[in-house]
Amino acid sequence: MQKPNLNVKNIRLTTHAHERIEERFKIKDKTSALNHVKSLLGRAKYIGEIVGEDGNRSHMYTADKIAIHINLDLTAILTVYPIDSHGQYFGLKEKVKNLYEKEFRKVDRIERSMLRRMEHLKLKTEAEISALKYRKYKTRSKNVKEECEKMIANLNNQVNDLDLKIKNIQNNKREIARAYATVVL
Repeated sequence: MQKPNLNVKNIRLTTHAHERIEERFKIKDKTSALNHVKSLLGRAKYIGEIVGEDGNRSHMYTADKIAIHINLDLTAILTVYPIDSHGQYFGLKEKVKNLYEKEFRKVDRIERSMLRRMEHLKLKTEAEISALKYRKYKTRSKNVKEECEKMIANLNNQVNDLDLKIKNIQNNKREIARAYATVVL
C-alpha cells in the first residue's frame, strides 16, 4: 500500500464532489470548496486504493473525520463525505489500526491476484471458445454441436463466477477501508 505522489496544487473538483461539499458542508462557492478540500488533503492520511459502490476505482484519504476520494491519475476529487466514528477505542486504537492495515493489505493482495487470474482466464477461455465455435461451425453432427454449446456455457460460467468473487472482494475491501478510516481519525 504505497502512498501515491499527490500534487494538491493541480487537483480539480468534479461537479459531483462540489455538489456533495455544498450539500454536506454548506460551502457554496466552488473555489472555497476546492481550497477547503486542498487544506484537508494537506494533512490527510492515505487509506488506499478502493473500488467504490459504483464500481469505479479511487484513492481514499481521510482528514478531520472526512473521507476524500480522488481519481486514479490524481487529478480530480471525485467525492467528499463525513465519516461516522463508532465509539471510543480505549487503548486498543493502535492494535485495531494495525489490524485494519494488515487486513486491508491482505485483501488488496488478494484483489490484485484475482484480477491477474481473471485476465489470464479471460484470454484462455476466449481462445477455447473460439476453437469450440469453429468446431461447431465445421461439424455436421448435432451431438458435437450440442457438446460445443455446453462447453462454451461452462467456460462463460467460470468467468462469471470469478468476476462475482472479485466483486465480493472489492466490496469487502471498501468496507475495511471505511472502518480503517474511522480508526485513523
